[in-house]
Amino acid sequence: MKEWIAEGRAPTTLLAVSGLGGIGKTALLRYWYQSVRTQGAVALWIDGRAGVRTPQGFLDHLSTAGVLAGISVGEEPSAWHAVVRVLQERRVCVFIDNFESLSAIEEWLSHVLWGNSPEENLLWVVAARTFSMRSWSALNQPGLRVVPVKLDVLDANDAYQLVDQVLPGLEPDMRRQMVDNTGGHPLALTLLLDLVREGQDTPAALTLRDPEFYHQITLQWLRELVNEALYPAIEVLALLDSANEETISAGVGYTLSPQDFAELAQLSFVQQVEDGMALHDVARTYLLRDLQRRRPGHIEMLRRRLASHLLEILRTGTGAQRLAAASRLLTVVLDALPMPQNYADLSTNVFPYAFSPYQASDLPQLQLMLEDWAKAYVLPRQRQLYQDFLTEFAERFPQDIRVIRNTANVAVAASFFCLVHRATGELLTRYFPDETRECLTPAELQREPEQASTYYAILVCVDMRNPGIPVVDLTGLLIRSGLGLLGNGTRVTLVATNPGLKQLLAALGFSITATKTRNCDVDDLRAEVCTLDLSGGRYADWIEYLLQRVESPENPLEAFMPAKATQSVEVRELRAVLSALTRPGQFQRTALTQKVPWDIEEFRVVLTRALTGRDPTVLSYMSQEHLELLRMTYLEDVNSVQACLALNLSRASYFRRLREAVQGLAYWLAIFMSAVEKS
Repeated sequence: MKEWIAEGRAPTTLLAVSGLGGIGKTALLRYWYQSVRTQGAVALWIDGRAGVRTPQGFLDHLSTAGVLAGISVGEEPSAWHAVVRVLQERRVCVFIDNFESLSAIEEWLSHVLWGNSPEENLLWVVAARTFSMRSWSALNQPGLRVVPVKLDVLDANDAYQLVDQVLPGLEPDMRRQMVDNTGGHPLALTLLLDLVREGQDTPAALTLRDPEFYHQITLQWLRELVNEALYPAIEVLALLDSANEETISAGVGYTLSPQDFAELAQLSFVQQVEDGMALHDVARTYLLRDLQRRRPGHIEMLRRRLASHLLEILRTGTGAQRLAAASRLLTVVLDALPMPQNYADLSTNVFPYAFSPYQASDLPQLQLMLEDWAKAYVLPRQRQLYQDFLTEFAERFPQDIRVIRNTANVAVAASFFCLVHRATGELLTRYFPDETRECLTPAELQREPEQASTYYAILVCVDMRNPGIPVVDLTGLLIRSGLGLLGNGTRVTLVATNPGLKQLLAALGFSITATKTRNCDVDDLRAEVCTLDLSGGRYADWIEYLLQRVESPENPLEAFMPAKATQSVEVRELRAVLSALTRPGQFQRTALTQKVPWDIEEFRVVLTRALTGRDPTVLSYMSQEHLELLRMTYLEDVNSVQACLALNLSRASYFRRLREAVQGLAYWLAIFMSAVEKS
């Protein structure tokens, strides 16, 4: 704006201002409107919601704005011609607020006004919650310079500066709470500051828990809803990070029309994302808090309906569909699960911070965070060991480091969760031999990367040197991110000494068992092995377990145990099936084909996928070497002599390992059949 005012020959320009409802679009336009008037330009103000939304109605509105600005139509045929006349002597700025209300005359505005605008001295400033593709097409006319101005929430520094200006001397912890609870949203922060300032006798912390505060904020966005029938869809989106059209319709209980989804997409607080739609982070948190306070029973009904729909996709969908459903299910559950929050809060959204990949420039900051973490959780003699580990791990496996940054792009928290395979296993065994012996099997440590299915949670660390950092919230985000890596057939394990962490993991269904030795203890803190085993396709069962915890939080905690088979598979019958796997006629005559829940060809595909390693769940019941032995013997028809030579085994070792492999496959198949029977 300043550049345009200062230019000697200012080209005709259009500033397109957009942003979330309440973000400050109107306030910014008002500020600019007053500013250009003091600098000698003519300023016209038009509210898109006022007047008749026709070309003539717009011209009448423009004429009224011109009169207020001192422009007389006089002998000119229209107000627009009067504006063009004034442009010969002075610069003119036309401000149009609530531009989305003029969608019916976009084409006329485009061709009559913008398409025929003088080349110099005219500035259009239009503000809308969002600009549709049609709107952008109307704005982008030849000879018209269009500058998009996207408004977002305040970053942490600006938000703190505003708090300090309005309430100087506020306690640091309260100051941080105000910024975190409003997410830097200008309207929310302003309302909260006003409430605190007006009630100086009331502890400011109480205002943050005031249901009316959240309701006031959500009303600012919900006023955009012209079609009240879309409100249930907003409620569904408040429960999920994102949702496609099918999931939204399943959540509301009826099928929404294409027109309904088009209207949803036009709301300022709804964003188009890769897999559907999502609410703006700030809007989602406020709407969810408001709904949980005012309509808890309704929210539980929506949550159960969504969970039922997503569980069905998890069991029957394609690979990509199952991954998306798993992520959404975790969001639905963790936002409602009653859990201890002294170590980490898994239900939080911390607005000024964002996940990003590790960068080599992060290493010095991570070393400082690790140093502080080690002082609390590691014996003094081991602290340098962790620093050495960090340096090597960051160089070799940077993809296994998740970093959270603040608005200044500085790392403030990081997690180290790695998939265990031959390469990472060697590193873990070298640096943490006691922990790996407690948590991981030799087979897991020797798997190839593409066959790995076990995660080892090494540690999470947060910047403890910055008093404004919400440690519990960021720790929760890191753990929640780690849980998001899990899926069917995976297992996660770690050694924990912190009582708060063990309590949190127990609430998530982890089994907590004593270590075999005391080598992992830290002073008087007893180390225990914490494991969540989702082998045998039990991810859906785990989600149902968590949903039961949501509905019955008073029930005593019980660990989510590894899969148990309700079906049985005779090793003798399985061996006969495997021997006939490459002979279709003989295969269909085996006894086991009559007992499994698949037809003959499907059963052959199930076994072939397992033996070729395309179903990683089988590796929870045998080693990679066992699987290779099965593949060579039953798929490639390699005889025992050739197999012994290829695998460097004695004849006795070959038959012993083959027996172990068939037994492991029989147990895996029994688990698989039980899961199919249950679903």
